[in-house]
Amino acid sequence: VRRLENGVVRVYQIKSTSLLNLTTNTANAAAKVATFTAKGNIQDITDPLAPVSLLGGGNMIVTMTDKGEPGSSDSIGITLYDKDGGLWFSSQWNASTGKTVEQLLGGGNLVVR
Repeated sequence: VRRLENGVVRVYQIKSTSLLNLTTNTANAAAKVATFTAKGNIQDITDPLAPVSLLGGGNMIVTMTDKGEPGSSDSIGITLYDKDGGLWFSSQWNASTGKTVEQLLGGGNLVVR
């Protein structure tokens, strides 16, 4: 994740440390959906030689929708909460629903089976 803070582009790395749950729904061939929850950590890697740990053991939720080949309509949403349930990161937060909205991929292809 890249973010401009006080004129400086900060680079954050989100990593999963353990998968907690994975669900898929492939009944609709036009839009196969997967959701997984995991523990997640965040590091500030703006200086890759001196990474700074910012969050350990947060709760991460990733949702994705596979709308078939070639993947140009596939979407993904990533949410990371701190240990107390506070929102730390969302790829596209919708304040009115209190959820992350999936975004179209900028490239690539998701496959849900």
